[in-house]
Amino acid sequence: MSKLLKQPTDRVRIGRAPSDRATVGKRTARDPSVPKPRMAFALTPRFLIFLVVFYAARIFTQALRSPLSAIFYVFLLLLPLLSLLYVLICRFAIRIYLGDTAGSGRKGQELDFDMRLINDSPLLLPFLEADLLVPDEKRVRCRTKRVRLMILPRGHLDLAQKLVFPYRGEYCIGAKDLYVYDFFRILRVRKRLDTYMTITVLPRRLTLREEHRFSTTNLDSERVKNVKGADRAEVSNIRTYVAGDSRKSIHWKLSTKSEELMVKEYAHHAGNTVYIFADLSCLQNGPEAMDADWSFEDDVNEYLADGVVETAAALCDCALRSGHRLEILWYDERAVGGIHRFAMEDLSQGDRFFSPLSTARLVGADRDVTALTRLIEEDQGVSYLFVTGRLDRAVAKGVARMTALAGGDSVALYYVSPESRIVHPEQRERYREEIRRNRRYLENRGVAVVEPDLTAMTDGNAIEKGGNA
Repeated sequence: MSKLLKQPTDRVRIGRAPSDRATVGKRTARDPSVPKPRMAFALTPRFLIFLVVFYAARIFTQALRSPLSAIFYVFLLLLPLLSLLYVLICRFAIRIYLGDTAGSGRKGQELDFDMRLINDSPLLLPFLEADLLVPDEKRVRCRTKRVRLMILPRGHLDLAQKLVFPYRGEYCIGAKDLYVYDFFRILRVRKRLDTYMTITVLPRRLTLREEHRFSTTNLDSERVKNVKGADRAEVSNIRTYVAGDSRKSIHWKLSTKSEELMVKEYAHHAGNTVYIFADLSCLQNGPEAMDADWSFEDDVNEYLADGVVETAAALCDCALRSGHRLEILWYDERAVGGIHRFAMEDLSQGDRFFSPLSTARLVGADRDVTALTRLIEEDQGVSYLFVTGRLDRAVAKGVARMTALAGGDSVALYYVSPESRIVHPEQRERYREEIRRNRRYLENRGVAVVEPDLTAMTDGNAIEKGGNA
């Protein structure tokens, strides 16, 4: 299988052939390396050679009047019919098996992919070509690969592979078309396979470091008085300990009896709502449509989307554990109106948004994440947290406008930097300078800009050592 993956490829987004995650919202020129679609039945260029040989055999047969030349001429006369019969039999004798062992898993986890082409006929199939939708070498997206195959009589070709995806999302892998040639390759028939398997790759469930949590916990005392006040004594629920819960909330007596850690949840909501806006827009709309000033690696959009999703999920967990009501919003073509909006009040509801957000697709670069704030009707006791991979002047101005509504203490921007994906090192310093200018612009207007280090954030499945979440 590894040899097959080195064939010339085209860029096709996993699970959504023939579109590509990096070409959202923009039509691009056709890649010349993309295998062109073929007709259901076709004569190959070798058929012209066959016609020349057939015409020459006819002349020699008439001139020599030899039994051998006559036999050869009859063979050539029947060859197209025999070849057609051969490819039709083989076409109906081939079937595909696609295993369901992969299913879903987290990014970075090894997944098994099993695909098998089976020949049920007693005929040798030496000349096959298949258009396969398989991961590229970086496992960032799928590419259509036209590969040459051979299957023995009543045999099978195993294309099993172990896959490790570096980015989250829904991936669809399989076979599109199979082309069967006769022994002399003078004609070809197509067999539609269209057999795919969807693999769901989830992002990591991370926990924010203490210094990055201020925007959901350090609200002014006027808006969090009920969190620390008397009604904190009112226990609303008792549940199993989750990584990141405060040890002060552990119900020790019940934990001793049940032999597992149990924590108390308090009814301390008093109109304190945190709005999180996740920006999944592209920095660029295609490999040939780079930003005017910066040249990025072709996986920059996937890299930023993963960072945005993981940071937004960590902020959601942090806000819910801190006792705030929460709403998270993002652009999503799958949702009615093109916007997903989830409201949650306690940690037990925290998984409602995770699966849709984990598999959300990229949207066009023209989608303004700050425009989502128009859907918010509250203006008292709210916090606005923006999670984005874009920190251009347009985004900075849009975020700064929110300080007039919610106040500087209630607006923060979590920035996932694409700096590591800049191709040319000489551009990085200019990029840093532009980001510094936009950060100063926001900070001067009271907006906190946080650049979380995703590599230093802890896995949410691991129990934290003390501290409030």
